[in-house]
Amino acid sequence: MSKRDPAPHDGAHRTSQFTVIALLAVTAIVGFGTGKSTADDKGGSTALAVLALAAIPAIFAVPAVLRRVLGGLLAAVAAGVALFSVTTSSPTAVEWIQVAALAVAGLITVWRGGTWRGMGSRFSERSEPSTTHPTDLWRALDRGEDPTAGPTAGPTAGPTDSPEANGPEVQ
Repeated sequence: MSKRDPAPHDGAHRTSQFTVIALLAVTAIVGFGTGKSTADDKGGSTALAVLALAAIPAIFAVPAVLRRVLGGLLAAVAAGVALFSVTTSSPTAVEWIQVAALAVAGLITVWRGGTWRGMGSRFSERSEPSTTHPTDLWRALDRGEDPTAGPTAGPTAGPTDSPEANGPEVQ
């Protein structure tokens, strides 16, 4: 683990991300695939489909803490819809598949979402801001130093006046 990357991004993390995307896509496809209009949809299949479609980019656009909160909200909505469906009507197998997919996607996001990279995370700077003035950089170049290299102990390495230090002379 490096200082800039606090969580490993191995295959398990990538697999859980793809699993969540697939489950949200299943939720959306099943919801829109029922063919019900929003007026005829008493179980909320269309609403869950819209929620799942909106959650796909949102999960990767928010920071890790909010990603876990969003996963919890997805699981809570799925549980609420399941409870509502059971108390008001007899849900179909398609509705159960949709609710289960949304609930599992939410739970995986709560469990693993904090370790996923967010959008633009590779471009964010996590080091301390530089206190070096731009003119100091130019002065370092004038002295023959590399201002982009970190602090070095002792004199800077570079060519010297002795021919032995510079290597064999090419003719």
